[in-house]
Amino acid sequence: MLLDGIILKCNASIQTNRTHAAIYNILKGTKAIQTVMDIHLYHLKNMYGIYPTLQKRDFDYYIENLIDTDHLELVEENKAKITTKGKELLERSENISIFHCFNGHQYIGISEVFMERLLLTIQTFTNKKMKNNHFIPVVDNAEIHSWVKRHYLQYRQELTVILTKLYKELSRLLGNTSDEYARLFVDRLTGYHHYGNSIYQLHTKYSLPIYDVPLLLEGITQQLLSNILQEQSEYPVLNEFIADLHRTNFLTKSARKTYQLHLKGLRADKIASIRNLKVNTIHDHIVEIALYDTDFPYQTYVNQEEAKIILKAIQQTNSYKLKDIKTGVGPNISYFKIRLIMALMRNNH
Repeated sequence: MLLDGIILKCNASIQTNRTHAAIYNILKGTKAIQTVMDIHLYHLKNMYGIYPTLQKRDFDYYIENLIDTDHLELVEENKAKITTKGKELLERSENISIFHCFNGHQYIGISEVFMERLLLTIQTFTNKKMKNNHFIPVVDNAEIHSWVKRHYLQYRQELTVILTKLYKELSRLLGNTSDEYARLFVDRLTGYHHYGNSIYQLHTKYSLPIYDVPLLLEGITQQLLSNILQEQSEYPVLNEFIADLHRTNFLTKSARKTYQLHLKGLRADKIASIRNLKVNTIHDHIVEIALYDTDFPYQTYVNQEEAKIILKAIQQTNSYKLKDIKTGVGPNISYFKIRLIMALMRNNH
């Protein structure tokens, strides 16, 4: 019911202005400028990136099922509107407490890293405490491994103390959620001679729809993160897991390299030459950077007159579709400049 409700929530906001693919991109957390503008235009920031593992075929199955069961009505190809029956299901879904715990736009790039660090830290510290150096890491990510290794070297002389503190902080946090959600979260954890449950095992154990399990875990994680950030002094150990996660950490690796050169004052053409990439690729990076860097100097690429023309075209077309805006600004203003101004609008929203 949870995934059904979230898809219906997105559809009710977007209506027939966008295709089903727009909803999928929102749930996946696609970094495309169109998707980022959609979440602001249709007030879906809380849904952004809350289901990064969702496969397109599974999403399409849910859409088809909602149409077949008369919760959605197909208006034209790949566009549907919510029905009265759909609104009733949405209302029931909104009664699920976790439905209101999502704040995807704030925690995209944070929740996954936080959980992977936490899972591997608990596994590593508990095994090291028991003098067991031979275990299979539950997380297969080199950056997470490096972080946990540094964390371990910092605390290896006081493993018992840090594990006790971590246990107390997690217990306090989970005490603020329902017993079922707390058990679901704890069952994912791996320790000494104990492996956490898989998604399928949790689905079976708790009789939950299998595609709802990742959503539930994400909602619980975001609820925990909200509490940690609101009361940092109460959760000093857990706060260390997210303290270094800045907005630029959410950039793709290639965009981060471009960002470092941008900070040196280099323009797109020079960066492209240094990195042996196409200028269009660097333009994509620049738009991505502008989405997260609120002080990005867009004037380097778009003058004031061009910015006014682009903003006027957006207003007149009442659209965030690049094709519509490009028609309104004429041939002399590139798609890159339009996308950059749209990124600026997102930051000033």
